Amino acid sequence: MPRTWGERRRSAKWVVALFGATLVIPGCLFSTGDNDYVRGTGTIQLIPLPGPPGFYGIIGDDGKNYDPRGLPVEFQVCGLRVAFGGRILRGIGSVRGWGIIIELEDLRRLSPPDTVFPPCTARVLDLYPAWSPDGSEIAYFHAGTENTLRGIYAVPVGNPVEGADAPPELLLQTGSAEWLRFSPTGDRLVFWSGGDIWVLDRNSRVPTQITFDQNSTAADWHPSGESVVYSRVIEAEDPADSGGIRSVDLTTGENLPIRRQGGGVIYGGHPRWHPDGGSIVFFFGDWTTGNQSTEIFRVFPNASDYIFLTRLGWQARDPHWFRGGDQVVFRAQPAGKIDTYVMDADGSSVQRFLSDDQPTGFLGGAFDFSPDGTSVAISQRDASGGYVVLWIIELTAAGEFPRRQLTFPPDDGDSTATAGEPSGTRRSVTEREP
Repeated sequence: MPRTWGERRRSAKWVVALFGATLVIPGCLFSTGDNDYVRGTGTIQLIPLPGPPGFYGIIGDDGKNYDPRGLPVEFQVCGLRVAFGGRILRGIGSVRGWGIIIELEDLRRLSPPDTVFPPCTARVLDLYPAWSPDGSEIAYFHAGTENTLRGIYAVPVGNPVEGADAPPELLLQTGSAEWLRFSPTGDRLVFWSGGDIWVLDRNSRVPTQITFDQNSTAADWHPSGESVVYSRVIEAEDPADSGGIRSVDLTTGENLPIRRQGGGVIYGGHPRWHPDGGSIVFFFGDWTTGNQSTEIFRVFPNASDYIFLTRLGWQARDPHWFRGGDQVVFRAQPAGKIDTYVMDADGSSVQRFLSDDQPTGFLGGAFDFSPDGTSVAISQRDASGGYVVLWIIELTAAGEFPRRQLTFPPDDGDSTATAGEPSGTRRSVTEREP
């Protein structure tokens, strides 16, 4: 008998075994015999949810957000650097929809006593663009101020100038959403929020949660639209339920690891299905060199082992298929500078694609290509430098890369709406109404 969703949920471990060697994945979870304890460092910030005045969260140095319970008043200071430890509160919801919920048990100030902190301010951020398969619109996450609703929006690509007749459309009010991806038919969006993967129906705007371990990230659609692949940085007690790269069947809810040749599970991040559905590209640590670099790999499920596409020592990550699967675009950091590179699908002909220097630099590393491969949507600061908005860059053969701004900061006088309770619900795919 298939196990229930609850029976498949497992405790987190950040130490995984690969080819008999132990690889420690960077992060703030650590082994103490208690897999629900987290320790790390970060910065206190005011999060404008569910409305003014908002609440104080910890932006972790590990790239994760933490919603702390029991934060003392004297620590509620924007910009304050802290070291913290606490227990992850699993199985509970929050109207905030932001970060991993933890009960603080240890907290220490890192900022010097004489530090002068600026006032708490929130700037508009338009992040994680996802291009619809018909090329008509781009979905994205809008993290605004107290005067705007945080959530997933869609904006017409034909929106040429500020004040156009078709403004962005709010699809889902939520505190966080990352790594948005349209389904092959464009009627659904998959995204990360609060540590798990959700699927949003584009028409009904009903979200459905499909993972429940608070350690899931970077999902992508199988070309059939029948399943979602994602990365999970834990190892389950049951070896049959382990594996960092997994697939969720959206009809049955079955969640299984994707396996390589010989039946072994696959560990890695940011998995992306090839357009023909035959292979997956992802990034993972190079266990052969000991230099702690991450490289781009490819696996043909059940038919191949790990195939190195890069061996650059550059901290390569976040691969995307490009030009119908003939090429791979990825981010890399040689000599401490992050840039965007392109290579052939077999890993040959690596060359710099776009520089992070203005005006083509990506903020946050999130981007998506138009269906015809002639343009890319990115997040970047506007002319004032105070807001992060969406831009479209044309990929011309001449290498000039003309761009245009797609979203604009809201007029503070036009909107008095405040972010409220997210409309998302924690439901498994087997609980959907017909």
